[in-house]
Amino acid sequence: MKKKGTVRDLRKEDFPALSIYLEEQTNGLRPRQSWLEYFIYWWQDNPAIDQSIPMGWILIDEQGEIGGFLGNIPIHYLIGEKELTICSGTSWFIDSKFRHKSLEFLGKLFKLKAPLLVTSPTDKSYTIFTRLGFHSLEQAWVGKEAISPINGSAFFDYSLNKSIQ
Repeated sequence: MKKKGTVRDLRKEDFPALSIYLEEQTNGLRPRQSWLEYFIYWWQDNPAIDQSIPMGWILIDEQGEIGGFLGNIPIHYLIGEKELTICSGTSWFIDSKFRHKSLEFLGKLFKLKAPLLVTSPTDKSYTIFTRLGFHSLEQAWVGKEAISPINGSAFFDYSLNKSIQ
């Protein structure tokens, strides 16, 4: 039986419960305190954060518990002479009873009006994202750590050259 749940924008007041959820989803590999520190870097102290760009989305079940999450980290990139805000999807977790809601998360990510980058995809999500038109950055030092629908290799070449100068 499919469980009901609502996917909505992440709010700052969700951080404590989300950190517990993510600690459970990672089997304690990342403790809740680490997740709370990530949230500071990803959103609270992020100069690219903008009220018009969601921090991510959570699924809330009928009991008010978190049943899924997809984070969105906005990042400023300088490509050529133009500064762009890129949205980087991260930490996509969905309880098995809510798998039917997976595409709802992706729909929210894809509706953003910014180029997208997805980091550290699992084998399953890597397959999903590449079928949706994302491309691996295909650098020896990157492996399957990041995929993007933009020309990522040109971006990194440019970024490396700028940082050396």
